[in-house]
Amino acid sequence: MTTLLIELEKISSITGELAIFQKSGVLAVVRIERIIVEPNLLSFRLVPENLGRFGLENQEAFSISSRFNDLDFSDGRYTSSIDNWVLETNPVRVLYVSELIVQKTRIEEILPVFKVDHEFCDEMAAKIVTELMQLKNQIQNRKISLISKPKFKGQSWGGADVIVLSKDDETKKSYSHFSGVTVISSYATEIGDLFRKILSIVGKSPNYHYLSKYMLWGEVGLAASSVDEDKSTAILEEICHKVIMTAIDFITLETRGYLHSPSFGND
Repeated sequence: MTTLLIELEKISSITGELAIFQKSGVLAVVRIERIIVEPNLLSFRLVPENLGRFGLENQEAFSISSRFNDLDFSDGRYTSSIDNWVLETNPVRVLYVSELIVQKTRIEEILPVFKVDHEFCDEMAAKIVTELMQLKNQIQNRKISLISKPKFKGQSWGGADVIVLSKDDETKKSYSHFSGVTVISSYATEIGDLFRKILSIVGKSPNYHYLSKYMLWGEVGLAASSVDEDKSTAILEEICHKVIMTAIDFITLETRGYLHSPSFGND
C-alpha cells in the first residue's frame, strides 16, 4: 500500500470524531461529519458543537478543503498552508479546548492560554482517551456487547469505594451498611462489565494511584447513578455514554493539572 493510501486510510478513520478547527479569528470544536476525497483534493465536512465555537456562532455546517500538496497531516494536526486553517484531532487537546471555550467569553482570552499549553501533551493520557473513545463508539455501534444477565442478583462490581448492585430488595438490604458510592441498577451486570473494560484502559496510566483512583471511580459511579431508569428510553446507552465521558473528562483534567478544579463534577 502506498504512503498516500495509508495516510488516506488514517484520515478517513476520524470521521465522526471531534476536532479543533482554527482559522484567523475562528476557534471551534467541530464534529467531522464526512471526508470527501477527490483527485488531488481532500475536503472535510464539519459541524460545530453548540457550546464550543467562536466565530461560527450561526453556522450549522461547513466544509474546508486543501490540495494534497498543500496539506500536512502529521501528529493529528491537519494544516493547510494555502488556506491557513488547522484541524486538530488529538482527543486530549480537543477536550481541553472545549473546557476553555466554555469558561471564557472571548476568543482573545482563549488563544494565549491555548498557545502556551499547546505543546504539552501526555502521550499515555492521549492513548487512554483514544481507547476510551473507541470503547464508547464500539458500544454505540454494537460492535461489542456488555455481559447481560437479566435475572442476576447481587454485586457485579466492587472497588475504590464503589459497588454496583442489582435492583432487588434483598441485595439492597445486604449492602445497606456500605458507605461508599452505590450504583443500583437493572443493568448491574452490564455496568460491572463496562467498569472492568474502563479499568483495563485507565489502569495503564502511571497516575492511577490511590488518590486519583478513588476520585475517578467516585465520579464514574455517580455518573452511572445519575441516569433515571424510570424516565429514560435508552437507559443502557445513556449510562455508557455518561460513564465513559466522565472517565475521559477525568483523565483530561488530571493531565492538565485541573484535577482539583471546583467545577469538576458539578454540572
